[in-house]
Amino acid sequence: MILSTINKWLKEEKAFAATEFALIFPVLFSMLMGTYDMGQAMIINQKVMNASQIAADLIARVPLASAQDIQDAMDAGRMAMTPYDSTPLAFDILSVRFDEDGNMVTEGEYTTANYNGSSDMPSQMDSLANAGEGVLGVTTQYRYVPFFYEFLVPEFNMEEVAYTRGRKSSVVYFE
Repeated sequence: MILSTINKWLKEEKAFAATEFALIFPVLFSMLMGTYDMGQAMIINQKVMNASQIAADLIARVPLASAQDIQDAMDAGRMAMTPYDSTPLAFDILSVRFDEDGNMVTEGEYTTANYNGSSDMPSQMDSLANAGEGVLGVTTQYRYVPFFYEFLVPEFNMEEVAYTRGRKSSVVYFE
C-alpha cells in the first residue's frame, strides 16, 4: 500500500516539480545570500575608500595638525561609514617631507590601536618624492565579517590608501 502510494505520487507532475524545487532551492538560496554578502562587501569597501580620502583631505588643510585635528579627521572618516558599523575602521596616518636630496623624513605618524598590520605607505610615498615638498598618506583598514557566509569566508581586512599634499604648506607637520 505504501509502495503503491509512493509510485503513484512519483508519476504525477506535481511530484517532479516538488522534487526539482527541493533540489534546486538550496543552490538558489545560497547564490542569493552570496550575492547579498558580495554586495555588502562592495558597498563597505567604497565607504572605506571614502573614509581614507576624507581623513586625508581634512588633515591636509592645516599646516600643523594637532591631535584634535587628527581626531576630527578620523571621526569624519568614521561618519562616512554610515549606516554601517564604524567600530572595525582603523587608521594609519603618515606625513613625510623630502629633503633637498630627495630623502624621506617622517614629520608625523599616528596609528589607531585597532590597526592590524603594517602599511607599505613609505615605499609608495618614495615614488612621489619632490625635493622640499611633502606627502600625507592615510591608510584605512576595515575588518569585514560576512553576514551569511562567515562559516565559509572568515573575516578579512579591506584596506584603502589615500595620498595628498598639504594645501596651505608643502608639508603637514604633526604637533
